Amino acid sequence: MLNKLSKILIFCLQFICLNAIFCQQEYNQVIQTQFRNPVFTNLYLTEEDDLVIPYIYSVNGETRSSFFMGAFNELIDSDFSEFKIGPRPFQFVSDTLYYLSYETDTKLRLDGQVSGNEFQVIELDYPLNVERINNVDFTYSDGFFYLLNNLFISNQGWSEVEIIKIDIDGNLIWKNSFYENSSYAFSWDLEITDSNNICFVTNLLSNSFAKFSCTISCLDEHGTLKWEKTNPDDVPNGATMMGLSQIDNKIISFSEIDERDNPDYFIENLNQEPLDLVWRDSENGDFLFNETITTDAEEDLRVLNMKTIYGGNIVIMGYFFDGNENLISGYVDLRDKNGNSIWNNKFLSKPQAKNSKIHYILDVETPDNESLITMGTVIDNEIDSTLLWLMKLNNLGELITSTVNEVKNESSIQLLANPAENELIFKNDSPLLNSYACIYNQQSQRILRFQISNLTNRIDISSFSPGTYFLVIEADFPITKRFIKL
Repeated sequence: MLNKLSKILIFCLQFICLNAIFCQQEYNQVIQTQFRNPVFTNLYLTEEDDLVIPYIYSVNGETRSSFFMGAFNELIDSDFSEFKIGPRPFQFVSDTLYYLSYETDTKLRLDGQVSGNEFQVIELDYPLNVERINNVDFTYSDGFFYLLNNLFISNQGWSEVEIIKIDIDGNLIWKNSFYENSSYAFSWDLEITDSNNICFVTNLLSNSFAKFSCTISCLDEHGTLKWEKTNPDDVPNGATMMGLSQIDNKIISFSEIDERDNPDYFIENLNQEPLDLVWRDSENGDFLFNETITTDAEEDLRVLNMKTIYGGNIVIMGYFFDGNENLISGYVDLRDKNGNSIWNNKFLSKPQAKNSKIHYILDVETPDNESLITMGTVIDNEIDSTLLWLMKLNNLGELITSTVNEVKNESSIQLLANPAENELIFKNDSPLLNSYACIYNQQSQRILRFQISNLTNRIDISSFSPGTYFLVIEADFPITKRFIKL
């Protein structure tokens, strides 16, 4: 299975162009590729300072994979569509590439490749009651791989979190499950601390479906729970935790706090969700200090990732919405290990890229102690395209150079009648045939599950009670549409 991957990696390292069209412009470089519906999540930097940027896309309801690789201004787009990958599929250990993929919806495999030779590390299969595995983090530390998985259990939904520890030779050290039989449990991020503790975050929905709680759990190296904290624990409607970072045996988390009494506010308004950064002792979970970041009335800051870089500094990444300008800019905030701001800045892919474009910053790497390379996306509504967006910044947060790589976005869901009375009619611009979709009510209860069989779909909702519902297309990154039943 890895022969194709091996050849592609060798070709990419030699900067051989595969199916790419280069167009040099004054401000950026555009690479147009035939692959569609991209989802970018991570940026990797090899020992030779080449960039590796995997992405996922969908064709005819099938998930496929590709990646960009090469020097900053010489990126190559290469298809290895035989594989189905998770959001963080690669780890580079010395001269060996390790690669995590899905063989089926309920089977994970880890493979390696070195000097053109491929080998299987381990294959993990799951029992019948597990309908689907979603790997959300794959990391390496001191001779061990750690996998953070969310499990979709039959008749329960996303209700179990799993962590697996594997040594570099493929031996399973331990596998533990958490939050079994919960109403809803979904994890996002895992960090290995300086003392080899394993910390991860989970968003839990209360049994009354009224409040999200953000939980940080910490395990020792044997997988035994050391401590667990809810963060924050004094917010009436709860909060959604987005991620972790660690430095000097401190674990840093960031959450979006929901302070409204009206649960519909989160759906109707994107503004005014304070961000809460909390520092805790990674050994016992004790609270050390926190910082809450707020914005003005017509502004909103959303954090999508956080990372510790050189000197113990912390990079906060996301996007910034300016309601007065109707402008969504990429956002980078550099802070020291105590949370003090060093600089923060908002960025556009081009000076004229305004109302029709949405900018996200998703990940960052540091080729040296003087610069940052950021990876993000630009969604261009005018031409219905998603662009891979790279920037190189100096240590003052100033733009050195920028690259934009174009990937056409083919997959979207359009509701043709909303509100709806007797039928929910939706159209998928690209065929998501054979994918499954669900309808949930406001209490997060699944009302209906069905298979998408047409490009235009009519779903009978005449028996539904009037109110707000959610159409969710099941995929590696689910598509959600809100609709109202009259």
